[in-house]
Amino acid sequence: MKGIEAETCLRFVPRTTERDFITLFKGPGCYSAVGRMGNAQPLSLGDGCVFRGTIIHELLHAVGFYHEHSRSDRDQYINVFLQNVDPRKESRPPRVRNASSTRVAQPVPPSRRARA
Repeated sequence: MKGIEAETCLRFVPRTTERDFITLFKGPGCYSAVGRMGNAQPLSLGDGCVFRGTIIHELLHAVGFYHEHSRSDRDQYINVFLQNVDPRKESRPPRVRNASSTRVAQPVPPSRRARA
């Protein structure tokens, strides 16, 4: 959480009486719903998940970030050369519909990027 706070305007605070909050637990795998779900929002960090990059990845899902390759506008920015893809792994992830995708005005320099 401190890593995200150091690089963004996001702030995590200990829960007191808030109705909506993220609850971390050791579940079967690494996952979180995308965005605020209301009430206790589970974020699972199971065996093999407790690495800085994985934790950041799941926390960003919890606050509303989708995978870049699932953005509704991804086909405007990404070209996939299927001749270079193993046919067993050819399926493309679905694009997120009805979700806002914002392009960052200034690219983040490599030295400031999260290693997630």
